[in-house]
Amino acid sequence: MLYCFIGFSIVLSFFNFLSFRSLTLDEAMLSLNILDHSFVELLQPLDRNQVAPIGFLFIEKCVVTILGDSDWCLRLLPYLSYLLSIVLIYKLNRLLFKSSKIALLASAIFSLNFLVLNYSIEVKQYSTDIFTSLLLIISFLNYLKQSNRKSLFYYSVIAILSIWLSNISIIILFSIGLFTLYSFYKNKKQEVLKASLPLMLGLGSFCIYYVLFINNHPTKAMMVDYWGKAGAFLPYDVFSLDFYQSLFLKVELLFKTVLVSKRLWLISLLFVLIAIITSLKKDKIILVLLLPILVHLGLSYFKLYPFDVRLVLYLVPLLISLISAGIIFTYDYLTVKNIKIGVLLVLFPLVTSLYIAYKKVPVQIEEIKESMAYMNTHINPKDTIYVYYSSEPAFLFYKKNYPQIDALNSIIWGNGIRGRDKSVKEVELSRLSGDFWMLFSHLDQKGPYDVSPEEAYFIKNLKTKGYRIEHQKTNYGSTVYKFVK
Repeated sequence: MLYCFIGFSIVLSFFNFLSFRSLTLDEAMLSLNILDHSFVELLQPLDRNQVAPIGFLFIEKCVVTILGDSDWCLRLLPYLSYLLSIVLIYKLNRLLFKSSKIALLASAIFSLNFLVLNYSIEVKQYSTDIFTSLLLIISFLNYLKQSNRKSLFYYSVIAILSIWLSNISIIILFSIGLFTLYSFYKNKKQEVLKASLPLMLGLGSFCIYYVLFINNHPTKAMMVDYWGKAGAFLPYDVFSLDFYQSLFLKVELLFKTVLVSKRLWLISLLFVLIAIITSLKKDKIILVLLLPILVHLGLSYFKLYPFDVRLVLYLVPLLISLISAGIIFTYDYLTVKNIKIGVLLVLFPLVTSLYIAYKKVPVQIEEIKESMAYMNTHINPKDTIYVYYSSEPAFLFYKKNYPQIDALNSIIWGNGIRGRDKSVKEVELSRLSGDFWMLFSHLDQKGPYDVSPEEAYFIKNLKTKGYRIEHQKTNYGSTVYKFVK
């Protein structure tokens, strides 16, 4: 049965991949960097305040160099990372719990997780973060299990390379380091001491990466300010109510990523507690799965790394592993007691996740391609296009695919009016004349098809100037208009 859920999730994810949704604002900004920069230029700070691991950028650059610069080519790496992670989470749970039931359940819940499915086709590093963290933990556990030169070699190589593939790998390495120190203090085994070699190599790799690419990065102050305003850091005062409210919200946020529900996260917490209590004598299980969460919270406290949904996505497999263990432990207990409802515990998270994924996949966010296709069909050579500022990156990425648009020379690049005073908005209006198209995406909308405040402002003021809408096409998260007098 569990194999069926995993199989269905793979089919669903492939359907999601083949939907070829439009790039979002952040995806488009990063994609333009990958396309427009050489390998050497990717070693420099990226344009448009983008940040991504060098290894991720290089692999993406290789893919588009070989296969072409389509959006689906850029999505291959994240999508393959998702598929491989399904196998890795099974391997992780087999190593930790030695139970195929727990391993299969964890793989099934993970593969059906809507957030994981969503980010599996996003041109960002979050899906590869999951893959890298799982691979790093498994290589460590394999070494502890086999304690031979081959496993030590693989663990060392993965520790070194992971730093260049994922920004969160240092969190996993630090967590493994803490566990290694604990194990050596407790057991005094030579094999545990040898495990410090890959950690030292990984730390050396991080020091090189830090000096070359992180230290004095031009986006650092901006990022700290942005994530601080977003509440992604814990308050400094540990004795304040704000600190514990913020801590609660972050724990709640993490648990909500599993079942993607505002109400069911407490059930997930219950099964995690069951798994911890049942595994108290197996410190490897508890520490390996919990330490990265605690370390990330610590980094959030010192404002070194934000605690936000997409940035903690790599923790989801670890949390799912504990939840799956709690469910199977409870199921086995109820089976022994001849209580027949045990199977419902297994089916509940699977059916819930399947329902959410089925309702929301394929994922749509900002379908600017549909707006541009409509405009390309109806545009005249003498028309002008006004591109709203948050639509510019995606417009630039896709422009070459639409001949009528690509041939047009008269393009007005919009400036942001969101949150600006009236005088700024009037200046923006004064730039518009004649017959022109307006393209919008990444707007401040209540719903994906609702008129945003930005659109409403333009429409209202243009109508007072004698303009009327000749063409309008509203798509999911994007709209295009043609105004004529």
